[in-house]
Amino acid sequence: MKQLAIDADSMIYKVIFGKLSSENIEEQYMDFCSLVKREVYATRKLLKMNRDENLVLTILLSPKTTFRNELSIDYKANRDPKKPEVLALQKLIYKRLDIAVVEKGVEADDLAITLSRDFGAVISAIDKDVKQAATTMVHDYNKQEWQYPGDNVEDWYIYQSILGDGTDGIAGAKGKGDKAAQAFIDNPDNGYEEWIALYQSEDDAIMNMRLVRMDQFSFEHGITLWTPDMWQRF
Repeated sequence: MKQLAIDADSMIYKVIFGKLSSENIEEQYMDFCSLVKREVYATRKLLKMNRDENLVLTILLSPKTTFRNELSIDYKANRDPKKPEVLALQKLIYKRLDIAVVEKGVEADDLAITLSRDFGAVISAIDKDVKQAATTMVHDYNKQEWQYPGDNVEDWYIYQSILGDGTDGIAGAKGKGDKAAQAFIDNPDNGYEEWIALYQSEDDAIMNMRLVRMDQFSFEHGITLWTPDMWQRF
């Protein structure tokens, strides 16, 4: 079975606030569907599918809050609430398209990684984190280019946990920036003990890892938070 999963959150913003934006929700919906059709075409071309072959399409949407909001009050606390027009279009997409999925407590990014990991789905997304964490090909629908899976997803998660993400309210290791994160990854002798030594406490380290990971959800088991026994490199 060949499958395409579209991380639709940013796509919604694109049709509302992009260069060809419209204030009419019906026109926004049609523009969204046009982008989806373009992604289907690009995927069928990549996979060299015949006309009679079926491509399973899933459109992924995020709920208002997720498990990360329960873990940390700072998670995305500095972001403005979704604008009414965004919520309205999201609601319309979910109402009209039975292939649109919203999973309680789970972001669209997490769902994309789950479908990539567990079902081999090709991903359509522009989020840099999804591109790094996916285990299948990712199509950037802004640049119209494909990206191959990263070489070492685990090292990327470690790097991201050290660096943090200010836009999402993830602190990272205090005083450690890109150079420190990259230096840690570049040293193959660095392990779990060296990693937690970068933080003020082991609990801080674990919290950061849980906030950045996008592979903690499965449709069978729900959310399984990362624990130290899951640490691995190479």
